[in-house]
Amino acid sequence: MTRTLGEFLLGALVTGIIAGLGAYFGSYLRESGRQRAIEESVARLTNTTEEIKAAVSGAGLSNWLSYYGTNNIDTWMLPYFGASVYDDPGVYAKSSPIQFIKNVKTPTLIVVGERDAECPAPQSYEFWHALRTLGVPTELVVYAGEGHRFMNPKNRVDFQDRTTAWFQKYLK
Repeated sequence: MTRTLGEFLLGALVTGIIAGLGAYFGSYLRESGRQRAIEESVARLTNTTEEIKAAVSGAGLSNWLSYYGTNNIDTWMLPYFGASVYDDPGVYAKSSPIQFIKNVKTPTLIVVGERDAECPAPQSYEFWHALRTLGVPTELVVYAGEGHRFMNPKNRVDFQDRTTAWFQKYLK
């Protein structure tokens, strides 16, 4: 099977994230038997391994097909996927996390800025809706007035508090 550059890079990214978590949390993870992942903009991580016990998806993507026409940073997508979504929708579909949603078992906190133009909020809604429908523990938090990066200090603190509480709940 031939993989696009995007598929190859995504696989390498996920492998790298898992390896990085292991290296960073090394002895803690080995001693406690716990694993965790904070996932930024790569919602697919939650359905690639059973080792992940809890995840936080910040500004995640669920569907490359719809993302193509709704973000304001799409120029990188042509070289990444090798074609536009209009010329080769299949490569976008088979790389979309939503295609693998039934594999997801990881409790996932999903956070997004209401005005995020880089990873639009509907991407997070779609992922959250699917997880909720499938009975996977999930929570969606949409920060009013925020974009891709949270600028309001109260929202930054809230995000940190929610992330900490989420991991404390699922890493018992």
